[in-house]
Amino acid sequence: MPNFEGQNYTACPLRAAFGVHADGRMEATWVYCCPDDGDRPYSFTAPKGNNEKVGVFTSAPPKSSEGTLWTPEEAIGGGPMLLKAGKNVAESSYWKEVLHSGGTAALSYQPRTAIGYTEDGRIVLFVCDGRKMNGSWGYTLPEVADLLKKLGVVWAINLDGGGSSVMVGKEGKALNSPSDGSQRRVPTAVVISMED
Repeated sequence: MPNFEGQNYTACPLRAAFGVHADGRMEATWVYCCPDDGDRPYSFTAPKGNNEKVGVFTSAPPKSSEGTLWTPEEAIGGGPMLLKAGKNVAESSYWKEVLHSGGTAALSYQPRTAIGYTEDGRIVLFVCDGRKMNGSWGYTLPEVADLLKKLGVVWAINLDGGGSSVMVGKEGKALNSPSDGSQRRVPTAVVISMED
């Protein structure tokens, strides 16, 4: 529930998600589970109706007819969207996805984790330390988007930050220095593995 100028509001935000379809195609999009179609996930072209920066909120859930049924084989939710077709949309998406009240802290320097893909179908994972771990202050989300764009990423979403930003190698050892001092117990992970 977002809070604007001391007043609580109800909002139905569309949030960024990353998925891989059965044909191997990757997709970053805004998703909402529409109650008018059994709470199935629908993809939308933009995070409609809300702008937490100026206190505009919509409590009406999006209708399935406004989107496209989203059926990836694997998916992970996050937010905000960082890159949309090569354009840095991190700050505007942050406000429209109503993430400020949730503590995402988009415009301050924090540890960050993001996922995206390039035009030629390469997946890119990004993790940075912050809060002075290994001398790193971290990045703002617009800065993460700029860095990913320089790496050729065209679509990307933020996943998590703070002590949840951990990259683990195949031996199960953290490859960075989480800001909590150790790995946080988080129930979601992106796993990259080789097929035989």
